[in-house]
Amino acid sequence: MSLQWRKIYITRTELSLANVLQAGQAFRWILDENSGEYLTTMKIVNNPDYSIVLLRQTNDEFIECSTYDKKCDLNDLVCHFKLYFRSEVKVETMHANDWLPRDPKFKGIETQGIRILGQEPWETLVSFICSTNNNISRITKMCHALCTNYGKKIGTFNSTDFYSFPSSNEIMLNATEADLRDLGFGYRAKYIIETAQKLVKNKKENNTLSDTDFLNMISESNDYNELREHLMSYSGIGPKVADCICLMGMRKDHVVPVDVHVERIAHRDYKIKASNKDIVQLRELYKPLPITRKKVNFQLDFIRTSLNEKWGPFAGWAQGILFFREVGGTAGANTEGKIKKRKNENSNTTDEDIKQEQSSDISNSKRSRIKSEQLN
Repeated sequence: MSLQWRKIYITRTELSLANVLQAGQAFRWILDENSGEYLTTMKIVNNPDYSIVLLRQTNDEFIECSTYDKKCDLNDLVCHFKLYFRSEVKVETMHANDWLPRDPKFKGIETQGIRILGQEPWETLVSFICSTNNNISRITKMCHALCTNYGKKIGTFNSTDFYSFPSSNEIMLNATEADLRDLGFGYRAKYIIETAQKLVKNKKENNTLSDTDFLNMISESNDYNELREHLMSYSGIGPKVADCICLMGMRKDHVVPVDVHVERIAHRDYKIKASNKDIVQLRELYKPLPITRKKVNFQLDFIRTSLNEKWGPFAGWAQGILFFREVGGTAGANTEGKIKKRKNENSNTTDEDIKQEQSSDISNSKRSRIKSEQLN
């Protein structure tokens, strides 16, 4: 099938598809390892239907986008990906003029084309519920399982079937906790079912039909602390997951999600540790926020606030670059239906590093699962 491609002029130092699309932000991009093209389904601009879209990067000066769906205008597609990749944010400029003056440790750290995506909030919310005590490979499998079993089939391209991401209504009406457990979601199955039910109820109470419209309304009408409080009212969402949703699904660029990797960076490289006085101040701040007060780990929250203060308005982006360096490898689906771990583009990471990181992820998951279930 002959495709028409449109160029988006953004350099590889500002955006590396290989280092962004399957590195722990988005989980439904499928890589065709023969062509180097990335494929997924998305709603483009205001179109209520999903389209199969493609991206490729064969030049250091631009990426290219395409679709074979005649409902999707290519000009709209270009506009969509400029928003999706947050093209208005110049990472190299921020590195030189903001992060480096604030933090000398950024000297010698290359951005490697890492940037924070501007994703659809409902898909981001559910994806990061799946991320609880999990690694990228397993999150990817879960997100694809949700689409295959509860989304709508959008079409077949090069022998690969593509599906929409199911709405809260579709999950509530068609999925059960037992079904999701059979698909490998484990204890997260309950969280997804209860979250879908709550969101359906919230939409009805606010006269909104769309998951995206409701979550955007909540994002726009609340400050960060209130937004995080609302997100943590959903089953299975603790502080880290809420912060991931804020940063990657709601464009809250200052938010620094603190997982085991960021905690390690904070202790090892910045010696950040909350004093009793710091914790008292945080407790006072969260007095009007009962869910936050119950769920937050004050030592980790102090790391978040400290790194936010150090790195400034785009602290979440700075965190993304350091997280990328720390993790060392990407993982994602390919057109053969397999989930593969890969070395980062332009990285010195070895295959053995990737194996050790995967083993560490699994060990951390086992150690912290009980604690997570108690918090959520």
